[in-house]
Amino acid sequence: MKVSVNKIDEFMAFLVNKLLLEPSAIVKCPEVVELSVQKNFVPRVALCKQKSELYKEEMEVKKFQLEEKKRKLKEKATRIARKKRESYWRWRMQRFVNCYDEAPKLMKLYQEKLELSKMKKK
Repeated sequence: MKVSVNKIDEFMAFLVNKLLLEPSAIVKCPEVVELSVQKNFVPRVALCKQKSELYKEEMEVKKFQLEEKKRKLKEKATRIARKKRESYWRWRMQRFVNCYDEAPKLMKLYQEKLELSKMKKK
């Protein structure tokens, strides 16, 4: 046996307590027990933790930027929808209401002409 029992215990304690892995994880690569925990694993784990913290911060920034983009797009979509709605109602008023604004004037003119013609006949 190349590795002492104390070294195996130290490695298993590190694996289970610090890395929060299952003890069965060692079955996949048993050669790692031969490596020094202090020289090989502790620095790498510290580096991985630091990178993961940086990654989390970066993801939070990206999440904030994404939320900001979503908010801006939603505002833009709302503005476009409002403009389309206003344009539609402007068109509708012009097509169906404003075009008949002249009709009462025409009707009044028609009635006046009609009355004049009736007076002339008498």
